[in-house]
Amino acid sequence: MKVLYFFFSFFIIINFLHGQSSKDASVMIQVQVDKSTPSITLTWQKTANVNGYLLFRKLPNQINWGVPLKSLTGQDTFYIDTKVSLGTLYEYRIDKTGTNFSGYGYITAGIEIPVIENRDIILVAIDSTMKDSLQMELSRLFTDLSGDGYIVKPFYVSRSASVVAVKEKIQALYNEDTERSKSLFIIGHVPVPYSGIINPDGHGDHVGAWPTDMYYADVNGVWTDDVVESSSANPARIVNEIGDGKFDQSVLNSNIELQTGRVDFYDMPAFSKSEIALMRAYLNKDHDYRNKIFSVAKKAVIDDNFGYFSGEAFAASGYNNFASLVGSDNVVADDYFTTLSKEGPDYLWSYGCGGGWFSGAGGVGSTDDFAKSDLNSVFTLLFGSYFGDWDVQNSFLRAPLAQGKTLTCSWSGRPHHQYHHMALGNSIGYSFNKSLNNNNYFPNIYGINGKWIHNNLMGDPTLRNDVTSPPQKIDATATKSGAKIDWEPSLENNVSYRLYYKTNQEQDFKLLAELDSITLTHTLECAKDTGLYVFMVRATKLVSTPSGTYYNISQGIFDTIRINQLDSVYAEFYVEYDDPHILKLTNESSNYTDLFWTCTNGFTSKDENPIIKFDSNGIFVVTLIVSNACFTDSISYTINVYTSSTQEEENEVTLYPIPAQNYIEIKSAMTVEKAWMVDVSGHKSLVKMVSSNLLDISTYLNGYYKLYMLMDDEKMLVKKINILK
Repeated sequence: MKVLYFFFSFFIIINFLHGQSSKDASVMIQVQVDKSTPSITLTWQKTANVNGYLLFRKLPNQINWGVPLKSLTGQDTFYIDTKVSLGTLYEYRIDKTGTNFSGYGYITAGIEIPVIENRDIILVAIDSTMKDSLQMELSRLFTDLSGDGYIVKPFYVSRSASVVAVKEKIQALYNEDTERSKSLFIIGHVPVPYSGIINPDGHGDHVGAWPTDMYYADVNGVWTDDVVESSSANPARIVNEIGDGKFDQSVLNSNIELQTGRVDFYDMPAFSKSEIALMRAYLNKDHDYRNKIFSVAKKAVIDDNFGYFSGEAFAASGYNNFASLVGSDNVVADDYFTTLSKEGPDYLWSYGCGGGWFSGAGGVGSTDDFAKSDLNSVFTLLFGSYFGDWDVQNSFLRAPLAQGKTLTCSWSGRPHHQYHHMALGNSIGYSFNKSLNNNNYFPNIYGINGKWIHNNLMGDPTLRNDVTSPPQKIDATATKSGAKIDWEPSLENNVSYRLYYKTNQEQDFKLLAELDSITLTHTLECAKDTGLYVFMVRATKLVSTPSGTYYNISQGIFDTIRINQLDSVYAEFYVEYDDPHILKLTNESSNYTDLFWTCTNGFTSKDENPIIKFDSNGIFVVTLIVSNACFTDSISYTINVYTSSTQEEENEVTLYPIPAQNYIEIKSAMTVEKAWMVDVSGHKSLVKMVSSNLLDISTYLNGYYKLYMLMDDEKMLVKKINILK
């Protein structure tokens, strides 16, 4: 504890000497947008003793900022960007230079950014000890994730498994679809990887291997265990030696692929609830937040117990982020626990920093404080010594998630984690990955850049800054040819709806209809296949934020039905020769409302049973197309029109025995492909074929019939037979 308070006091002294604050070291950017121009106006608060600003702009998928877009004076507090397009995201950075200090800020801005419907594949690694006790909560989570646009791939992990074995499972699932595998949610005490020989908190007694889920997130990176030797590290848990299962890497050698977050309540005896009970409570509030069963005010609180020193301002993590997420006027500097424990307005975001130890931060609080609290903040950032090393008993970094409304926490300050992308619809996992993969977000202070392995996100990585209330109920019923879907409205005003469906053979939902705010029903007229259908409806709303406007989309709600039969149509006909040049076509199709005949001699007709007359010999193709409101079917036969006796002899077909009994043997150079029998009343039936030249007529009664045979090359021939048994 002596080291802790010396560390804390040292920073206060440095802060006093510089006379600056973390807020001074920030540029709290927010925007106003004009759709008609279009334009984006960036504004920021004035800071004393500022010499000037440099403004940069890039697209979100670009890494480097390039040359400044504009150089501004220290008196400027806004900039109007007119070179923008509707529906396009732009990312801005502002650097400011003052007397003996500097600062920076980021924002992602845009006008009417389109809705993000699909968020690709999420892998969910679950501690197997929780499988049975939390079956209902986990199943509900998978449904919620699916309703947020994810394809969910859960798997269970033994606590005794090696981290290498866990990684191999993650890689196998990732490699099933490398383009779409984007996220990893770790639930429970899944084995914790350690790596490096680092002390990002600056303490010489804390140099060693730190816990890192980045080992799992970095699917394709190189991780070794044959270089680092650090047998004197303290505590012994972070000792790193060759071949001990802890890795060498202190810095990621490649970008991380998976947006990763962990919820882990192992070894948290400060809380009276069991590990399972804490996880159940977390999954319950995760569900409630997603579905807007509870909501919080767009406000943020910052409890800064370090201030500005030696070019660092840890609490700038709060000021820079929160302006873009809740607005500058909604950010207050106050005591962390006192403010968040109050009845009254909740706080969506919070930040606290101070000289730390494994289970607390000076001036902020401790794990014991969390254990007896019920704080009103969803997303929190904490910073201080030691507790960034979070795989310890009563971890201060994991503690916020075990109480109140808090759903995520990260150790933000070395480096600063940038969450401004969340203001226009992206998830916290998306922002966390952007922070780690883009070194250009960070001033390289204390040798810490974005790729150090100690960066970890505690909490569900899929959560978003804004929540739109979903529709309240959905009811799907099967119809003759599809389904009728009804739902009850969202609790919010000015929403529209999107209706989706998928079959049980598909993993992706397909958009079925976009509907206005008053339409609460839709009919799928024509299903394509029988089987299970899952229908989902989501509410969308144009949301205005301090970063611009975008279309936010709610959780989906679901109903599943089985469509057992379809209003399918079936095409069939047969041909009779009244004369070698005159064909009578008899339609045998079913369940159709429209039909159309064609022949390659130019003939067309919409009659039920037309007659075709040919002017010449030849090979012709007759086609029948039938349809109803949902389906279309067609069938074609090749017809040989001839008059010569030679042709007749070549195509001679002889039947045995005559009269027929139980079987008919066909003697011909041609092969029979299909055969029908038509009795004297005109009833037609398909004949069972024993082989290509043997017909089974054992089920037919005595009498006279016409036998229609479709021969090879699709020639249709007719014979009269008598059955006498």
